[in-house]
Amino acid sequence: MAKKKKRKEVTDPDEFVLTLSSAFTYLLEHKLLLVGGILAILVVVVGVGGTTYYRNSYIQKASMEFGDALQYFHAGADTNPVNATALQGALERFKDVAKSYSLSPFARFSRLYEARCYQLLGDNEKAEAAYKTALARLKESSISVPWKVTLAMLDEKEANSLDAMLGKGGVMMEPYIRYSLAMLYETKGEKKKAIEELKKVKDQFPSSAFAEDARRALNLLQGS
Repeated sequence: MAKKKKRKEVTDPDEFVLTLSSAFTYLLEHKLLLVGGILAILVVVVGVGGTTYYRNSYIQKASMEFGDALQYFHAGADTNPVNATALQGALERFKDVAKSYSLSPFARFSRLYEARCYQLLGDNEKAEAAYKTALARLKESSISVPWKVTLAMLDEKEANSLDAMLGKGGVMMEPYIRYSLAMLYETKGEKKKAIEELKKVKDQFPSSAFAEDARRALNLLQGS
C-alpha cells in the first residue's frame, strides 16, 4: 500500500502547474503587465517609440488571453471528476494563445497547458504530441516580458514573493515537460521511453526541482 502511494506522488506533477498558475494569477491580480507606466518607462529607456509600445501591448494581450484560459483550466482541473467541458474550453483558448501570440513567452506556457488538458481529458496520444511540440519549440526566440522594469515597481516584499514563485531568471520548463512526458509514457506502459526521459531530467538538469523526483521515479521503474 505504501509503495502504491509513493508511486502516485511521483506520477503527479501538478505542483509545478499550480505554482505557475499562482505566479500568473499574482501578476494579473496586481496588473503588473497592464500598468500604463511600464510602457512609458520602456519608451523612454529603450527609445524605440511605437515598436516598444506594440511589443508590450502584444504581451499584455497575450497575458490577458492566457489568464482567461487559466480560469477555464482550473474550473475543469480542480473538480473531481474533472469538468471536461471547462477543460475543452481551456484547451481551445491555450491553442489560440499559442497561435495568435506565438512570439510571446505565453505561447510556451500555453503549449505546456495544452498537453496537460489532453492528459486530463484522457487523450494520451494527443498529450504526447503536445508535450513533444512544447519541447521542440521551447527554445524559439520570443519577446521577453520586462521583468526588471516590472519588479522595480513593486515593494521589496512583493518582489521577493514573486521571485520565489517564478524562480531566479524565470521558470525552467524543460525538466518539467520531460518529467511530465516520462510519467505519460509510464501511464501508456512504455517503460523504456519513460526511463530515457527521466535520465535526461536527472543528468541534464541536476539542479532542477524535478531532478530528485526523476531519481525517485527511476528507482521505482527500474526496480519493478
